[in-house]
Amino acid sequence: MARLPLVLLLAAMVLPLASAAPTQPRTPLLSVTIDSVAHHVSVGEHTFLVALHATNEGPTEVSSQPQVLGLLQGWSWQVRDPQGSPLPQIPPGQTQVLVLEVDAVGALAGDYWTYIAIADGGAALTLTVPLLPAVQVIPFGPLDLRPGIPLRTFVGVTNLGNGIDSFLVEASASSPFVGVELPDGALVGPLGAHEHTIVALQVQADPDAPAVEVGMQIAVAATSLADPSVATYAQGIARVTQTHALAVTLDRDELQLAPGAVGLVRLTVTNEGNGPEQLQLSSSTLPSGWGLQSKGAPGQLAAGAGWTTTVALAVPPWATPGDHLVFLEAVAGGAVGSAPVRISVSAVAGLVAWFEPTLAVVEPGARTPLQLHLRASGTADLAPILSAELPVGWSVSGLPAGPLYIAGGTERTLPLQLQLPPDPTLTPAGGAVVTVHAIAAPEGIVVDAATTIDVAARPALQVRFTTPAVALNPAGDHRAIVPFEILNLGNTPIDQYGCTLGGAAAPWVRTYPPATGLPPGERTTIVAEVDVPQGASPGESVAVLTCGTGTIFDSTTLSVTVVAKDLHISGALLSPYPTMAGPIHTLPPGSLLQVAPGVRYLVLWVDNEAAFPTSGAKVRVVVHNGSVVQRDLPPLQPRGRLAMALPLSVSPSTRSLSVQLVLDGDWDATDNVATFRVRPLVPPPSQVPTATAAISLVALTVLALSIGSNELFKIHLVGLVLVPLYSRVRRDELLDNFTRGRIYGYIEANPGEHFNAIKAALAVGNGALAYHLQMLEREGLIRSRAEGHCRCFYPARMRLEGDPATSALSRLQRIILAAITSAPGLSQRQVARQLELAPSTVHYHVRSLEQKGFVRSERKLGRTLLFATTALVVTTPAP
Repeated sequence: MARLPLVLLLAAMVLPLASAAPTQPRTPLLSVTIDSVAHHVSVGEHTFLVALHATNEGPTEVSSQPQVLGLLQGWSWQVRDPQGSPLPQIPPGQTQVLVLEVDAVGALAGDYWTYIAIADGGAALTLTVPLLPAVQVIPFGPLDLRPGIPLRTFVGVTNLGNGIDSFLVEASASSPFVGVELPDGALVGPLGAHEHTIVALQVQADPDAPAVEVGMQIAVAATSLADPSVATYAQGIARVTQTHALAVTLDRDELQLAPGAVGLVRLTVTNEGNGPEQLQLSSSTLPSGWGLQSKGAPGQLAAGAGWTTTVALAVPPWATPGDHLVFLEAVAGGAVGSAPVRISVSAVAGLVAWFEPTLAVVEPGARTPLQLHLRASGTADLAPILSAELPVGWSVSGLPAGPLYIAGGTERTLPLQLQLPPDPTLTPAGGAVVTVHAIAAPEGIVVDAATTIDVAARPALQVRFTTPAVALNPAGDHRAIVPFEILNLGNTPIDQYGCTLGGAAAPWVRTYPPATGLPPGERTTIVAEVDVPQGASPGESVAVLTCGTGTIFDSTTLSVTVVAKDLHISGALLSPYPTMAGPIHTLPPGSLLQVAPGVRYLVLWVDNEAAFPTSGAKVRVVVHNGSVVQRDLPPLQPRGRLAMALPLSVSPSTRSLSVQLVLDGDWDATDNVATFRVRPLVPPPSQVPTATAAISLVALTVLALSIGSNELFKIHLVGLVLVPLYSRVRRDELLDNFTRGRIYGYIEANPGEHFNAIKAALAVGNGALAYHLQMLEREGLIRSRAEGHCRCFYPARMRLEGDPATSALSRLQRIILAAITSAPGLSQRQVARQLELAPSTVHYHVRSLEQKGFVRSERKLGRTLLFATTALVVTTPAP
């Protein structure tokens, strides 16, 4: 109080001088400097700080509100006081240190220039984002290889990095019998960030490769040329199919036998295929009634192995005299090997049968006449029984049901009608053999009459998509592989054919060249790739695929549906803090939001209910008084939720605000708009009795005039005077008080703030603030410690740097713990992607944090999720 007369005396001396001096307006002059004009963004660094020095060289106070020019869209920034206080005015002749905080999440590699302007001064800063290579390989499906025949397949390579990169692709097979080549070269690129390309592979098994039932591995690796240590690979399965080939040899090729005799030959079978075969012996040319028997039962024959047996041929007594050519056959897996033996049977009686030649071309499904001639070449009369041997599905009419009498030396002619089936698979184009067997008993004569029917060629083709419709999302799963089949429904092979695309969706579809050669009744599968561009409008479009040879063709359609984005707002909350402690109940659009004093943030919850990820989303908030805030959203996973806080200029006079979500910058869209009503919230009246408040006011006045501005002494002394004046509050009712709840929430959102900063941010008086702080600390909800001339406050659950439990943590471990604390439930892969660290590095440090008790893991739905058992607060800047 003794200082007051001295202050009045000085004021009386200065005021006349000030009134007498002429006023000369001068222009403010502010100089801005930066510690380093170039900043290299380190690997894994998203947010970094730059120190600014603003010196007021003018005569008047200058505002330190900045402008930052030149930052790319998607980067965020703010300039703040190092202690977190509101930006101050800079008095003349003083220097203010400010901190520029830049968030470069999702930035592409390159150099960026920005300019920080404060009043009439400014400084330039160059930011360099390094190239972070990443690559993904999409493998092919299972392959079936035929020995000696090359097969072409494809793999996909995607650049997952943040800049342009080239990649070296290599392929290898786990089997020495299989070779893999890259016909278009091993180098892929350059590829931009998140661009995709297709790489062709040619796989071929050696002609002598053994059949493989399980399959071998074919690995495809892609290596970044920007950083050879970055590589990825994918594996595919290939199987060598079995080929069937048999060779049959005989020790003699002629036998002289009388009717009723038995002849022996030695037969050897060799498996010339690449897999084991189950053998059977037969003879399709053995005359009817003849006998065939082998010594030893044929069994399984390994690849390259041989088997020898003795075969007995029995000629019946009524065998036709003359020479008979018999083919002894070994059959296995569709393969037939044969060797001929000529058997000469002595003549007793003779019979000759033949068809009259036919030159007409027969259509599938038509009837054609045949003339069968039978002649008894001997002197004896014959009564042969006739039977027909026809291709499957064919039929013949006109043959007698019983024996046909033929006098010796005479001839008879039978008119027959041959019926062909309409099925093209049963009537292949070309020659088909029709045989009639004539058996004369007891003479033992068996003769055959055979003729060749020329079947007309009737080509036919069918093409169809195995999946006739696909649904794709331009912002997520915009690519699909759709196979289609081409079926030869005709009776002749198709040597060459081609395919063309039409329709509105044709530019989105790419087909690969079809294989050549398609036998009758067979089909082939070809892959079509559908890629929907980013600008595609939601709805259904059709691509028409036409395949043919010029004379025959067929068409099929593929429906491509562009899926609309399913992104919406699930709730909102007005808050004075960027985050809130404890549970928060979200509100649907149209709800009423209460505006409390000091509201600076709108907390939003955004849900992606689609089955695909979204990227490129933006959010814009419009307050009715004209304030607009716009922000880019990070990628949102399927069925994922995002919580974000937007700084707003919201006052108690605000009546409404609207939030709009868009993709691809389409702000004209009317959907995804949520409007909220706003109403001011009047703080509850103070619970302090009138007499107690008056006494407290007098005590605070005396203390303020006595102790000046010492913050530590102010907190303890004011609390000592005021705390006994309040009634005891139960712990479960501690946060029911409006002001005390605001103070606790602010400390949860801003750990480490000192007394004066909390007072300025919440506009709370010294006495009330000191009272509530001491009550919160006494009940164990917060903790504090002196740092210099200030006392800083933290949530009680947080561990501070320098505590014995946290002194052993490295800087990287503290960063990982902070990421898990801010977003509980992250997986190790998500932490690695968020901090741009290698998964192996994150795995190592997470195991260390679990052993020290800072982190716990839970297994849910097949995923391992991470949760912080406690939070870590770093009170000093990390080196």
